Amino acid sequence: MNFPFAHPRPVRSAEFPPKDAGSRMLRPFSASVRRALFPAAVALLLGISADPSHAQSLKVGSPAPEISANEWLNGSPVQSFESGKHYVVEFWATWCPPCIRSIPHLNELQKKYGDQGVTVIGVAASERGGNADRLRDFAKQRGMEYPIAYDRVGRSSRSWMMAAGRTSIPTSFLVNGDGKIAWIGHPMQGLEKALESSLASATKKLEAGDPAPKLEITRWLKGQGADSFEEGKTYVVEFWATWCPPCVRSIPHLTELQKQYEGKVEILGIAASESNGSARLESFVNEQGDKIGYSIAYADAKAFDPWMTAADRSTIPTAFVVDPQGNVAWIGHPLSGLDEVLKEVTQGAFNPRRQAKLEKVRRQTDAALEQGDWNNASAGIDELLELDAASHAGYAYRKFAHLLETGAEQAAYTYLRSVLGTAVNDQPEVLNAFAWFIVKPEETPSRDLSLARLAAERANQLTDGQNSSILDTLARVYYLEEQHGDAVQWQRRAVELARTEESNLLGEFEGRLADYERLASR
Repeated sequence: MNFPFAHPRPVRSAEFPPKDAGSRMLRPFSASVRRALFPAAVALLLGISADPSHAQSLKVGSPAPEISANEWLNGSPVQSFESGKHYVVEFWATWCPPCIRSIPHLNELQKKYGDQGVTVIGVAASERGGNADRLRDFAKQRGMEYPIAYDRVGRSSRSWMMAAGRTSIPTSFLVNGDGKIAWIGHPMQGLEKALESSLASATKKLEAGDPAPKLEITRWLKGQGADSFEEGKTYVVEFWATWCPPCVRSIPHLTELQKQYEGKVEILGIAASESNGSARLESFVNEQGDKIGYSIAYADAKAFDPWMTAADRSTIPTAFVVDPQGNVAWIGHPLSGLDEVLKEVTQGAFNPRRQAKLEKVRRQTDAALEQGDWNNASAGIDELLELDAASHAGYAYRKFAHLLETGAEQAAYTYLRSVLGTAVNDQPEVLNAFAWFIVKPEETPSRDLSLARLAAERANQLTDGQNSSILDTLARVYYLEEQHGDAVQWQRRAVELARTEESNLLGEFEGRLADYERLASR
């Protein structure tokens, strides 16, 4: 089952013939062994671990760790990352030629962006027998014009490089104005572009009530679309992709809405994250034919920034409602709350102040969730559901899953029963998520199968039995209830639909069908 709220690389090799205790040359290692050993060798030079179990605990979106330093050279110490400012944290060494070649570029970045709140920091955490005086002389000779943190014992390497699974220098980390990692890579390969993008998105956050940004369209593939927003008309701008199952499942609903509001609302589907350009998109649109009843455009990734990035949205599908005055009225999932908003906007009954409050609570709740602050996150989720349960049903799922995962089983199921009495009960994708979390093959603390069946059957009813993932969930409920005949019936239908949809879950569904059929035949 795919949860509906979802969005969307080289190691060097080297030959280093070792010697035995008698200094005799050994036969060279095989290529495969050399490839396996090289990252570990580099890690030893850097003073960090190559243990893959540590890799990727620090990634884009993670809060930036502190910089540990025995001494700060060439500038004032950076005790913490100041809110609203950007930092480039580069790990380097005096013995590293690529690091030395990067110095002029980093100097230039400091000059060019310093007045925009950018600080470049060079972290020397892998010096070989160096000392602060030698490092200070080197920095002066090379004309380094930014602060340098000298970490004699490599503590920063462990919290940054090792945590990010990085084993080579130079490596740069871009820390954005929220104190989070925005980019990781070689300072000469994409850093400036990432910095410019982060600065641009930090300049203005897109919120409900703000003027709608300009549309950056490469070309329209279906319909005439709109390059600007006509006064007096309402628009739905949806960001989607052909490879995104929830996006594809949203198409019939958006087509129905376009028919319902013909002449009043114009729906624009913007495909700005296609993996192979417009070729697959064009083919997909042609195959769908009249099943897509609204305008479709191809755009490159830059179309994301003024909308998705500015609104702090990283998952697709995401829809923006632009009201008749040209302002963003609402941001959310096209299957969760869009209908209600369109009705209010087209009738002139939409309350922008209420929406602004929702956005504020949502941001606070998201921040609490990211920090693992479940007391505030839980209170925020409750407030969001009270204000607009239809648009924020996914948050109810987050709270339910957390309760169940932390062993509060009775509280989890009591909570689920309570939210099923709200508008959450009209959101099929979220109902399916609830049910699947209870019955998924992975270990679950306890299973309330009657509650799972209630959610799955309601989701199936809302989708007229036409959603393969929901049918797969329903079949698993019956399988766990040992109603194997019913499990086979629903799973066969799930497989049929998955074939029609060309779903990437088809193989998984077919495997479960085979299991159910074996049990039913006994």
